[in-house]
Order: sequence, then C-alpha cells, then structure tokens
Amino acid sequence: MKQKCIFFILLGITTFLIPHIALCDTNVSGNQSGTWTLAGSPYYVIGAITIPAGNSLIIEPGVLVEVQGNFRITAEGFITAQGTESDSIKLYGQGTTTWEGIRLEDEVNQSTFSYCRISNTDGTNGYGIHSVNAQVVIQNCFFDDHRKAVHLSAMGDENPSYMEISQSYITTCEQCGILITENSNALVDNCEITACGQGTSYWPGIQLAIQTSTGECNPTITNNHIHHNDKQGITLANIYNYGEVAPHVENNIIEYNLTGIYLYNGQGYYKNNDICNNFIAGDPNSGAGVMLYGSGTNGTFVQNEVAFNFCGFYCINNATSNLGDLGNFNTNDDGENNIHDNIDGTGTTFSVYNASPLDMKAENNSWDSDNYTEIALTIIDGNDNPSYGIVDFDPIYIGAALDPQTEIAECNIIGNAPNPFTNSTTISFTLVSQADVSIEIFNLRGQKVKTTLSSTIDKGTHSIEWDGKNDVGKGVPSGIYFYNLKVNCEVTDSGKCVLLN
Repeated sequence: MKQKCIFFILLGITTFLIPHIALCDTNVSGNQSGTWTLAGSPYYVIGAITIPAGNSLIIEPGVLVEVQGNFRITAEGFITAQGTESDSIKLYGQGTTTWEGIRLEDEVNQSTFSYCRISNTDGTNGYGIHSVNAQVVIQNCFFDDHRKAVHLSAMGDENPSYMEISQSYITTCEQCGILITENSNALVDNCEITACGQGTSYWPGIQLAIQTSTGECNPTITNNHIHHNDKQGITLANIYNYGEVAPHVENNIIEYNLTGIYLYNGQGYYKNNDICNNFIAGDPNSGAGVMLYGSGTNGTFVQNEVAFNFCGFYCINNATSNLGDLGNFNTNDDGENNIHDNIDGTGTTFSVYNASPLDMKAENNSWDSDNYTEIALTIIDGNDNPSYGIVDFDPIYIGAALDPQTEIAECNIIGNAPNPFTNSTTISFTLVSQADVSIEIFNLRGQKVKTTLSSTIDKGTHSIEWDGKNDVGKGVPSGIYFYNLKVNCEVTDSGKCVLLN
C-alpha cells in the first residue's frame, strides 16, 4: 500500500493556529487486509487484489475505490463494506476503464455490503459481485453498467452458503442483473431490476441456471420490481433438463419485459405476482406473461394477476403447468389466478395457448368472462388442434360459492352424467326456491345449439336430458359443449360436457 497526501494550510489572520485538512490517495494491489479508511481515500487499484484466507478487509463509509485496469478483487477471506445512506462506498473503473469486479470465496465468514455503489465491470468473468459458495449479504446497494451485476453460485454443493441480495437497485446490464447457479439457499428480496438484457443474447433480469445432472436451484424471489428489461423478467434456464429448478416466487411485480417469466424445463411455486404488460410493441414474438418450454416444465401458479400481455400463458414442447387443481387434497394449488385482457398485436385475446401435447389444469381462475363459452374462445388447446393438450378450466372462480361450506343463493349445477357421453347425458341441478329456469347449450364458438329447458321449476333437485341434438333435431358433431343454467333470466352456473359420436 502506497499513500501520498496533499496538505492544504489555512493561515489564520488573527491567530497562529494553523489548521490543516489531509486529502490522500492510496495505491493498492496484491494482498490486502485491515481497513481502507476514509482518510486514505480514494484508493487506486493498480493491480489485482487478494484478501488472503483467514483475513478480512473493512471498507469505511465514504471510501472511493477506483480501479485503474482490468483487475479483480478476490476475497479468499471476507469483506465488510458498510456505508451509510448519506455516506456510501463507491467502487468503479477509472474513466472508461472496466474491471473484473469482486469475487468472494470464504464459505465460513460472511461478507457484507451495504450502501455501496458498484459500477462498470466487464469481461467474460466480470461481475459486480460473484459469490462462489461464499456467505454474503448485500443490502441497499446500487449496481450499474455491468455485463452481469450479481452472481450467486454454489455448483456441486448440496448445502450451499447463505446468500442474500435485498433492498438493492440493479440497472443497465448487457446480460442479466442477477444470476443464480445451482443455489437453493439464496434470497432476492425487495430489489428493483431494470434495463437488463441489453445485449443481443436473451438474458433476463434474473436468471436461474443449472449445469450438472444432480444440481438444484431453488432460491426464494420475493417482493421485487422487475421491469423494462429488454428480454425476460425471470428465466429458469435448465437447458439440458438436469435436476430441479424450482424457485419460490411470490409478491413480485413483473412488468414491461419482453416476457414476464420463462420456465425452460423449470418448476417452482408462483404466488401473488403481478405479471402484466409484458410485450414489445410491434414484436409478434414477444409478449407472454409466462412462457413454458420443455418436458421438465411444471410450475404451480396461485393467486397471480396475469393481464395485458400479448398472451397470458404460452406452453410448448411437452411442457405443462398447474394453474389450478381442485381435484386433489392440496390446498396450495387451488388456482385463483386472475387471467384477463391478454390481447396480442392483432387484437386477439389469448389467455392460455397450450401448443404442448400435454393437458393442463387451470381450474378455479377468473377470466375475461364468467361465461364458459366466451372463456373457451380465449384458450387455444386440443379443441383447436388435435395435437395439442386440453386446458381444463372448469370450474371458474366464483369466490365463496366454491367453498363447500357456503350455500349458493340461487342454484347449483351438480353436473352431467355420463360424461363423456354418446347417446345422451343427464344434467342435474338444485334450486333453493321456485324460479324461472332455462338451460342452454353452446358449442366452442359460442353458438347456441339447444335450449333443453325453459320453465318455472320448484325448489329441490332436478334433472334434464340432452340427446346430443340441436333445436331442429339434428345431431351435433363430437366435441366439447357448455351449458348455462339461467335462473330468472340470469346465468348463475355453468358446466361442460363432451360428446363422442
């Protein structure tokens, strides 16, 4: 460490006291430990830095660290860089010089960064901070002008060190803001991530990756604002369909990206996120709220707002996902997503586009309509192309009426049997009081084919048969049909049946 100081002497007019202020700059390279003080600031990094194992480096509030070449700071030991809200620590390259960032390797002692601004790293292995299975907590920090801002990796370790980035702002990255590789002990919380993916490759705001056949990458991503990234908001990149990539993603706002969330052979649990306005105007290949790709894909989505994208959920290449399943004993996958106003550049509404051959559960969600026929028109599945799987969206979300402990005020469709049927099926329903009742049957295009009942009915349980014919007595083709139960001229319940001729 080499230090030089310049002393400014202020001569008093009426006193012989001679106060002085020392402004020093310190050149550093090689092995470093101890404390980088405000008095020694700015620190000019003129060569690669190493904090040896068993040692620590403390950086005081207000310190400036200017890197004068393509050098890296490697902490085999640990770093404590704790600025304050009014007196932050700054680490950056000189002028247009880029540097290799900070690499952390201590798995025993925790490195801490708070109120730091870390800027303009570059190079294939350049990151603002790269934790290689090292304990680290990053809070209230600012990252800008990087290839990748933060990398939290734990490849080959079944018990990775705890890594956290929270209350931080990440912007202007050529590739991704945060990369998490095979790390299930990482937390990303209350961060803002924007203007990432500015290069030609498809890098997102946050990317999860897996590179070994036995690895896992299941971090927690909560309460973040991920917006205006040139590519995806969050990507699960399990390119070779190895182990499990299954994050817990909750309470995030994911908006104004090319795609909101991209599951590439990924799984995970997604709850109470706002996934909205994800598209690039004029780009027909953009705009999925959630993109699902690959045979390893099967995420669970609960209570999310998925709206104003070009397409709500786009599913291809043997992917599937659980958007709501009431047919099991698990109460954590009961849908309640609000999927609406996903309209592409041509004005066509696509709530779910299931081009995968696998079926998809999407029960107990609210859609653009409470009419089954109208909902079906916004869903592309096996009813539109026989090579596609079916999207099962029945029943739709009707709030308390879905609770078996709650009595439905007007009526309730019990269902139809047999289903599927060939010759005829019997539709059963209950009334809690006498009412004018009609049952109308529609095809997938929303065209009414039959009114099977129109009469005043007493309270109780009733049944009506449909023989698979339209109002003029002609048999209708095989397919899915919807029936609406109207009570006193209002649609109060609906059902679905399948005719096989």
